[in-house]
Amino acid sequence: MYFQEPQQLLDRFTALEESNLFLIQNSQETEEVCARPLACVALLVAPGHDQVRAGKASRPRTTLTDP
Repeated sequence: MYFQEPQQLLDRFTALEESNLFLIQNSQETEEVCARPLACVALLVAPGHDQVRAGKASRPRTTLTDP
């Protein structure tokens, strides 16, 4: 990729900066949500976490006879 005009490079940097800012804000929001235990559980059972929803995720055993 090459640029014919200096403004093209500035535009590209601006777009990347906006994208990075979005990702940073999104990760901060996720971090805040996961600070609350029940919210983390809700995230795990949200669409896209098929293993948990299908019951394939490992869970701690509660008794010695628990499978």
